[in-house]
Parts: sequence; C-alpha cells; structure tokens
Amino acid sequence: MYLCLDLQCVSAELRRLAETQGLSTEALLPREVYSYELRVSRALDLRDLRVCRQLGLGAEHLTESARSTTQAVGE
Repeated sequence: MYLCLDLQCVSAELRRLAETQGLSTEALLPREVYSYELRVSRALDLRDLRVCRQLGLGAEHLTESARSTTQAVGE
C-alpha cells in the first residue's frame, strides 16, 4: 500500500515506479485508488529540514531510488 495526499502525487509516484522498472505507465494499469482518513499520533515530517538534520538525512537520502535509508528511519 502506498499513501499520498492527492491524486497528483499518486500519478507522480506511478510514473516513477514505471520508470525505475523500465516500463510504460500504461503497463502498470489498471490501478485501484482508495480514499482513507487517518489519525496519526506520531510521525516524522521529512519535509522539515530540522528533522532531517537531526536524523542525519540529506536530500540525497530522500531522493535515492533504493529508499533504504528512509525505510530504516521508519522502522
């Protein structure tokens, strides 16, 4: 499951997934889109540069294809 705040973000992530797998976006269709309402009690906002600095994260970690660094932060 992947969550985004809006359909524009979902579309961008789908295009990125297709690109990393060497596929066309159409090859990943059809997809189902659902809407969820969540209440989050604890979260790290990686858009906040102060948070990233405290975690030792730079822009290269937030944009790396492997996502291993940001996934490790989530664990």
